[in-house]
Amino acid sequence: MAGLKSMFVAMIALTLSGCTFYSGLKPVYPDVGHPNYHVVKVSSLQPTLKWEASSEPDATYDLNIFEGPETGSDLLPMPGWKRDPVKLIYSREGLQKPEHAVEEPLKPGYAYFWSVRTHEKEKISKWSRYSYCLFGGFF
Repeated sequence: MAGLKSMFVAMIALTLSGCTFYSGLKPVYPDVGHPNYHVVKVSSLQPTLKWEASSEPDATYDLNIFEGPETGSDLLPMPGWKRDPVKLIYSREGLQKPEHAVEEPLKPGYAYFWSVRTHEKEKISKWSRYSYCLFGGFF
C-alpha cells in the first residue's frame, strides 16, 4: 500500500486525585467548600460565622479572617488558588460563643478565609484549617 502511512496515536491523560481533611473546630456556616475549586458565596458582607462548639463549657474562641485573591466573576481561578498569599484583615479574641457577626464590612468580589482556635483552661488549640493534598499520575 504505497503512499499510506501508518499512524499510531498515543494518548496520555493526567489524572488528579487527592485527599482533604479539616483539623480543629469545623465551620458550620458558611461551609468551606472544596479547597481547590469551590467558592462558597454568602449573602452579606457582614456574615455571621459559626463553628462547632468546644466540648469544654468554659472555652473561649479566637477568630481570624484573611483576605485572599480578588475573584471578579463566578469563574474560579486556576486549581490551587486557595494557596495564594492572604493577609489578615480581621481578628477577635475571647469570644464567648461559637459564632461571630463580622463587625466591619468585607469587600465585595474577594475570597476570604477564616480560622478559629480555642482557649480551654490553660490550653490553647492550634488554628483550624482545611488541608489537602493533590496526586497526579499519567496513563
